[in-house]
This record gives sequence, C-alpha cells and structure tokens, in this order.
Amino acid sequence: MRTVLVAGATGFLGKRLLEHSFRSGDRVVALTRPESVSKLDDSKQFVTDVRIAELSDGRALDAAMRGVDAVVSTVGMTKPARGMDPETVDFGGNMALLAAATDANVGHFTYVSLDGVELPGADDIALIRAKRRFEEALRQGSIDWAIARPNGFFWNYGIYLSLARDHGIMRLVGNGEARTTPIDEGELAAAIVARIGDRQSIYSVGGPQDLTFNEVAELIGVALGKTIKVSHYSQGATAAALKMLHPFSPARADLLQMFVWLLNAGVTSDHIGTATLGDWLTAHRDARFSV
Repeated sequence: MRTVLVAGATGFLGKRLLEHSFRSGDRVVALTRPESVSKLDDSKQFVTDVRIAELSDGRALDAAMRGVDAVVSTVGMTKPARGMDPETVDFGGNMALLAAATDANVGHFTYVSLDGVELPGADDIALIRAKRRFEEALRQGSIDWAIARPNGFFWNYGIYLSLARDHGIMRLVGNGEARTTPIDEGELAAAIVARIGDRQSIYSVGGPQDLTFNEVAELIGVALGKTIKVSHYSQGATAAALKMLHPFSPARADLLQMFVWLLNAGVTSDHIGTATLGDWLTAHRDARFSV
C-alpha cells in the first residue's frame, strides 16, 4: 500500500483527491496549515493521517514527508489574501514541498498546473508565470513527476451561476467566443490519482465538451429557467483597470488577470471526463458559490 500526501488538502479539488486516493487503496495523508485543520472534518473518513505545516516551515515539512511515497500538490493562489502573491505561493510554496520531498526520498510528485501555460503571452500573467516556473523546476529535479493540466473546474462556473441567479447577468471580458473544456472536480481527481506513479509525464485533462463562454451563459440560463443577459467588457479597458488596482490589492489583481486571460485565451483540454457542465449546473442551481 502506497502512502500519498495531498498538499492543498482542504481545497475544493484537494478534498476530492483525498477521497479518490482513499478509494484507490492508498494510505492518505492530508497536509494542512494549523488554522485549516477543521476544514478536513467532512473528509476525515478518507484520511489516514493529518500532518500540519506551513509551507514556509522547512522543518515541519520535512517531518510531514516521513514515510510518504508520493506527493500530489494543488497548492496555488485561489483567493486574494494580504501578503500573498504568485511567486510566494504558486512557485515558492511548491518549491518548498519539492525540496522536502526530495530530501525525504519521496518517489513521485504530481503537480496540478494549468493548461495553456506555454501559450504565447501566458508568461505575462504573474500566476501563470509562477506555475510554469515550478513546472520547469519539477522537470529538472530528481523525483519522478507528473504534471496535470486542467483549464477549468465546474466549481468556477458555480460563481457565475450564483451571480446570474441573483442579478440575471453574466459579465465577460472579451467577446465570449473563446473556448474552454471544464471538468468535474471528482473526475479530475480520479484522473490524477490514476496517474500517480507516472514517470516524467505532462497530461491535459478536461471534460467532454469544448464550450464558448457565451454557450456557458446559455447553459446557466437553461439551468435557472430564464434568459441570462451577457455583458461584454473591453479587454483593453479591463487591463488598464487591473493595472490601477494592482498597487492597492495585488493578490486580487493577479487573480483577476488570470481569469481575464482564461476568458480570452481559447485553451481547450483533452476530453477525459464524461460529466457535462449543463447537468452539473442544473443539479446545483440552488447552491451558493463565492470566491
């Protein structure tokens, strides 16, 4: 039986990784910060051990890696927070994990990155640049590695669903015709767990459909049973606004910059999952989602 440590275990994808790793027969270790331990309460049936460490605490990370055979990291900025930036979290946090795993002779490291990191212009986005830099460091290290590249989770569209239900509108930057391949988080987790142990592999992973964001708005309307107004904002004006926001709220500006890029990059992923976004939206039409 292998022991798999999930970093970012309290996140939306992390919890599903705990479940799917457990169901595949693994001994599952959840790595979390001290203040986030309670967030594992609804996943405790899937967890063999909880190990507590800040990513900035090398000694605690070394202790957390004891007896671990494989690491799966979903560590990355998902919410704006004071003092956080992509270089510290997406690059620095994962580098600290990789260093501890290397020192402990862990055999495998899976990193959940983002599809499109190598596209022209992606390096201009701080979050994407940090992810790509860690990918490069991982590929140059001594541990067997795998890099999963999704480009959108169903949960992300839940935010649009909540806003459309409350206000009847979906706000997009650009013309809404760029395509994406959203995937159910459970199916993404299952695909990642199935490839723990890969040696030097990069794989794209998406759901069954390539959808434009305008088509996503239509699906949200069908789920809610009403027509959704779509407002399109200029990319240039949005970029200028984010540049002005950055000195005052850099974490928020960095996250919004990545979302704007995703709305316009036209990144599609391999069709791995089978669950459709329309069915998911209908099933969650009354749920509440927020950043």
